[in-house]
Amino acid sequence: MDTLKQAVGARHERWEWFANDKVKFAQPEKISEPEEKIERWETLAAESPNEDLQKDLRNLASWSKVFQEPSISEEDRVTAVRSIHRILHNLDVHYNGHDQEPFGVTHVQYGENVDEVEGPS
Repeated sequence: MDTLKQAVGARHERWEWFANDKVKFAQPEKISEPEEKIERWETLAAESPNEDLQKDLRNLASWSKVFQEPSISEEDRVTAVRSIHRILHNLDVHYNGHDQEPFGVTHVQYGENVDEVEGPS
């Protein structure tokens, strides 16, 4: 669980910066070792006994893959950045006690807005 908390806290801070009107700076080539980060979310999902957390981490991995697509449209890139940030934000609130209101987009919080960030198929 400590690995999850650390990963969520660190990545939330980074993606929050992008999501706050700086989305134009969120470029796939600026993300170091993206495959390792995606693999980390997938591994944490596979290792978790919590089915809701598994769904949230798989959504996070799916949006991270979309963000890395070379031919991504500007609209899809903005959607990916927003979705990644909101999932991380909610997980940070839930697991680390981050002191802000959640967006209601994660399964672990029975999010009423979870459909907004369901990973692409």
